Amino acid sequence: MEVNFSTDSWWIITLILMLFTTIPVKIGATLFNAPNKKLIHCALAVALGTISAVLCLQFIGGFTGLFATFIAISIIYWYILQISFASSFAFTIV
Repeated sequence: MEVNFSTDSWWIITLILMLFTTIPVKIGATLFNAPNKKLIHCALAVALGTISAVLCLQFIGGFTGLFATFIAISIIYWYILQISFASSFAFTIV
């Protein structure tokens, strides 16, 4: 089965998904009192977290890849949002 879609619709879908994932990160950053809680910081954290998740699962795979994804996303939230390292793990779970 072949799926055909235009490039224009791909960009729209990407923007909608980015919106649906960035807003909860923004709310979480506000709840965790993150110094960098602007929308641009949250969008950057979501984008880098998604890329790191795909790479970890692609190259490592399995449960180890899932665990590596959790740690990678926690480090990204810690670095970009400037929350404490311990809080970044709780932030990733929430």
